[in-house]
Formats: sequence, structure tokens, C-alpha cells
Amino acid sequence: MSHAWLDPEEVGRLARGMEEWFGVPPEVIEGYAWVRRGEALCALAPEARPWAEAYPASAVGLKAFKEVGAAGPKLTSRGAQVLGRWATRRVVDVGEEDLRGLVEGRSLPWDGPRGPVILRTQGVAVGMGVLRDGHLLGQLPRSVTEHLQFGQRGGAL
Repeated sequence: MSHAWLDPEEVGRLARGMEEWFGVPPEVIEGYAWVRRGEALCALAPEARPWAEAYPASAVGLKAFKEVGAAGPKLTSRGAQVLGRWATRRVVDVGEEDLRGLVEGRSLPWDGPRGPVILRTQGVAVGMGVLRDGHLLGQLPRSVTEHLQFGQRGGAL
């Protein structure tokens, strides 16, 4: 069984896109092995690549990006949780109450350029959001939000 590993040129494009949008240094992206799994781009430690061939493609790597046609790869909430600590641009820091609102499906008035942003609370990247028409909307899947506990000592994590 052979997986669809991204070649160095594809990884380079992914790295340049993350640097341009989020300020993530290219070497962070280049430090992972990348495999295509349907429309997903999945990351795994490079030392795991040799044994990954023994597993089905559906069991390999963390889904960090979703390919969305001409728009290019879109960072997933899981990808933001792993890669977001290096982001220096397009990061929105929200408090616990704002995060709760986003989780509950409310939008927040927010200024900034349109497009995707990494949501961070208490210095920790929790997932993705989008700025649209002066509002911040959460794009946090249930698999990310179902384990959040609000109002606990230490906050929403």
C-alpha cells in the first residue's frame, strides 16, 4: 500500500501559504511529513513515515488542512491547535465569554480584514474562526467544542 505523500514542492507551497496568511515560519510546516487523504492534508512526524505505510490511509496523520479547490488548502481547527502556537498574524484572542458565544453559534462584532483567523484563548490556539462583514464567527467543529468546560477554575480549557 502506498500513500499519497506530498512532494517537496507541494510542501513548499503549503509552507509559503501559512507564512503569508498566519506568519508561521516555513520550517514549521517543512518539519512534518505530509500525506494527502482524500481532500485532507495530514501531518505526521517525519520519523513516523516508514511505519505509516503499514496502516490504511484513513488512519495516518492529523487532518491539518482541507483542500477547497482554487482557494487552496484551508487550515482546520485541529491544524490550528497544533500549528497556531507559531502564528503571528490573523490571530484573534478571545476571552471565555466570547469563546462561549462563538461555541454557541453567536457572532461577535469585530474589526479586521475578512477571512480566516486562528482563535486563541488564554494564549492557547483553540481552532478557527472567520471575520466577515465586521463580525467574528466561530468555525469550531463539535469534536473540538464538546469537551470545553466553561466557568471552571482556570477558564475554558
